[in-house]
Amino acid sequence: MQLQNPDYQAFFDSNLAVRLVLDPVDGRILKCNHKACSFYGLTEEELLKRSIDELDLDAAQNVPLIRRLEGCDVGHVERIELRHQGAEGEVLQIVAYVELIEYQDRNLLLVGLREISGLMKTRQELQEFRERYELAVRGANEGIWDWNIVTNTSFWSDRCKELLGYAPHEVDSDHEAIYDYTHPDDTAGLHQALVGHLRDRTPFGMEFRLRCKGGEYRWFQGGGQAVWDKEGAAIRMAGSLRDITERIEGELCWRKSEQRFNLAVAGTQQGIWDWDLSTGEYYWSPQFKALLGYAKEELSARQDLLYELMHPEDVARVRDAASRHLVGEGEYDIRYRLLVKGSGYQWFRSCGQALFDSDGNAIRVSGSLTNVHESAVAEMREAHRAARVERQHEAVLGLATDPTLCDDGFRAACAQINETACKVLDVGRCSVMMFTEEFESMQAIDLYVTAKDEHFNGYVTEAKDFAEYFALLQDHRVLAISDPYNDPRTREFPKEFLDKRSVHSMLDVSIRRAGVTIGSVRFSEVRAPRIWREDEINFAADLAQQVARVHGMVETNALQQHQQELEKRVLQAQKLESLGVMAGGIAHDFNNLLVVIMGNSDLVGSMLESGTRERELVNEIENASRRAAELCQQMLAYSGHTTFESKIFDLSTLVEEMTHLLRASITQRAQVEYRFESGLPFIAGDPTQVRQVIMNLIVNASEAVGDSGGNIQVKTGSGLFTPGDGKHGIDVAKAGLHVYLEVRDDGCGMTEDVLERIYDPFFSTKFTGRGLGLASILGIMRACGGGIGIKTAPGQGSTFQVLFPVAEKEMGKPPSALLPTDQPSTWRGSGKALLVDDDQTVLLLTKEMLSRLGYKVLMASEGQEAVELYRSNHQELGLVFLDLTMPHMDGEETLRHMKAISDKVPVVMSSGYTAQDVAQRIGEMDFAAFVQKPFTLDQLQCALSAVFS
Repeated sequence: MQLQNPDYQAFFDSNLAVRLVLDPVDGRILKCNHKACSFYGLTEEELLKRSIDELDLDAAQNVPLIRRLEGCDVGHVERIELRHQGAEGEVLQIVAYVELIEYQDRNLLLVGLREISGLMKTRQELQEFRERYELAVRGANEGIWDWNIVTNTSFWSDRCKELLGYAPHEVDSDHEAIYDYTHPDDTAGLHQALVGHLRDRTPFGMEFRLRCKGGEYRWFQGGGQAVWDKEGAAIRMAGSLRDITERIEGELCWRKSEQRFNLAVAGTQQGIWDWDLSTGEYYWSPQFKALLGYAKEELSARQDLLYELMHPEDVARVRDAASRHLVGEGEYDIRYRLLVKGSGYQWFRSCGQALFDSDGNAIRVSGSLTNVHESAVAEMREAHRAARVERQHEAVLGLATDPTLCDDGFRAACAQINETACKVLDVGRCSVMMFTEEFESMQAIDLYVTAKDEHFNGYVTEAKDFAEYFALLQDHRVLAISDPYNDPRTREFPKEFLDKRSVHSMLDVSIRRAGVTIGSVRFSEVRAPRIWREDEINFAADLAQQVARVHGMVETNALQQHQQELEKRVLQAQKLESLGVMAGGIAHDFNNLLVVIMGNSDLVGSMLESGTRERELVNEIENASRRAAELCQQMLAYSGHTTFESKIFDLSTLVEEMTHLLRASITQRAQVEYRFESGLPFIAGDPTQVRQVIMNLIVNASEAVGDSGGNIQVKTGSGLFTPGDGKHGIDVAKAGLHVYLEVRDDGCGMTEDVLERIYDPFFSTKFTGRGLGLASILGIMRACGGGIGIKTAPGQGSTFQVLFPVAEKEMGKPPSALLPTDQPSTWRGSGKALLVDDDQTVLLLTKEMLSRLGYKVLMASEGQEAVELYRSNHQELGLVFLDLTMPHMDGEETLRHMKAISDKVPVVMSSGYTAQDVAQRIGEMDFAAFVQKPFTLDQLQCALSAVFS
């Protein structure tokens, strides 16, 4: 092989492939063709100073090329894949075909390079390329042609013919024959290129299509070099032919891929930028300019313009990041703000990668620009939120763990909480408001004003003025109101109210204990309307919990003392309740006995002549029975079952009317002072029983001052009372306005032992007068839903206060048929009567009475038997006399079954309990009359007369 041969030199230089000749000892480049210089973007002198390993970007990882050929014979060809940097700074995937040749008694390496970037679609194609190129190298990979211009004869190597699919003998070597194979569209261009090269000596190299043996056209790359004689006439031209169909098809695929990439980049809304550091040329893609709000032609790419559009606070940071990346220190991935046309500054993310030469100098930087304004703003908001939440948590933790928070009481603790809240939330005012017990108003325990750094308290907000808002506070945990002027939840707040306090926004959080709202923590923004954030609402809720915790801690001691008092009162109430149940039961059974005693004595007396000793004895029995009946009524009163006639009256007037009677009932040495409040609300009750209460209390006060004399004060008034106000007595039934009678004396007072037993039946500290006394008062007040309160101490006198609920409406009288009467009557009945009572003695006595009144009596001792008798005889019955209290099936259920069979038979109820109790239990329209036990024949006759008349 003659490297210095002019013809070969021309062939070597004109070859369209990259050709290098290397020293096999150190890999230094000894010779290169023009294609190699344009491929690497270096001059021939620059290439001859380098070795092949210096061009290898992966030299540190790869085995040196010359080492791979150690021990190989001359003619051996090695295929090697490498990564070299191209003329534009791009990284190219190449394949090198290295052949060991002999020249002038020394070995050299002949290298042919070919770019294969983008041509390897799959591993199979890569394998095919590898096999094809290995075969090409072994058989002179490119076809060689030689044209003798003087004789116009041509030489085509066998490889040229093989590339077209022909055998060596199948192709004419005539020069003109090449045009017969050229694609018609390429013929003129090929001819013009050849003529231009021969005439003007312009480089010859072009891509064209040739028809193969099968008829299909394939792409070829042809190149050559002419030789001119001394006169400048072309005498010979030689060159090569290489099949580039795969490359052309690869480039077409690459163009399609590039189009797809451009579309994908446009779809991701990313702008592309490129900066050639060697030329200073700057490129911004159309999408880059569109991200800044400009059309393609409106903006020219300049580095200084980029910094002009950049936010001044970001310029230094971006310059520093770019400078460090260009010297290989760190990645270039940074966010900064750019001025967007018509939209102000927005956040962008710019990512880039520098391209470095072999000396480590940056020669090019390319990258992308993405609008990240929304995510950046969201991140900054989240960072601010996290910082706020951290401050809030620290504040809440500080309050929760402060051992001195409650040392100075509830108000001082609220003041500290309010100051903390205003500082953390940066709000104008914060207050702790607590409901009154009746939820009629809210009182400010503490109000802190940030601008003045002052605390206020005591102002009251009435519920009647803001009823709907108060209800919302109790139903909702948080009321976050950004615009109180237009929010429907604050429509009760007058504009003047909000203007005076400069309330632009409100945040109310309920203070709850045991599920009950007891107040609220209110934040007021006084500077401008404010939208309350979720973390601020949560912080406010945490503060409300701290207020509730402090409130509980402050009340702990008081609650413990109150609990002890409650336990005593519960025991007292249980004792009274047990005694009441026992008294009611005894009264009921005793009434049955009195029915027999009074009834039989009444029947016997009617058979005796008046004035006789026998008649007098019977009268004594009747008188004793009536006194026993009165005692039963007191026992019923104690148990809360008492007969009363409901009327509406004024308590002050009633007491005033009794003054002359009271004067006669107390000791002459007692000084009585009356203080009547006028205009009291009316109360509902039985005036007779209220008089009994008044009399008993004043008489007890008189006995307390004794014969030595003293002062008694009788006072009436009204006020709000709730269950729990009474002490040593009974609570009112429900909270609200009550009228009270207060009797105060300065007598001996009572000890705790006496107080524990004052309501016990028949208990007394006197030697005489033992009876039900205060026990009956207890029953009367319990029956009317009132209460009793007592304050006393030994040697300091006693104060009794009885509380009557205010009448809600005018009370009507019970039906006259339900009221007992002693008026004589001559009425008699007829027909059958059904008598029902579980007590046999009462049953027999009542049968005798009904028989005397003209009835034929059917008897039943229990409810089921009575229902069956009623079912069989209801069409003949004229009367049913029914006891209320019976075992198994009581009078109420028996009456219901009878009414279901027929409701035409009059039913008279009988019981030891009162008519009022029976009417409330059964309903006054379900029976015709009521007769209370014990009763006489005359009373029974009058009651039946009222029914049938």
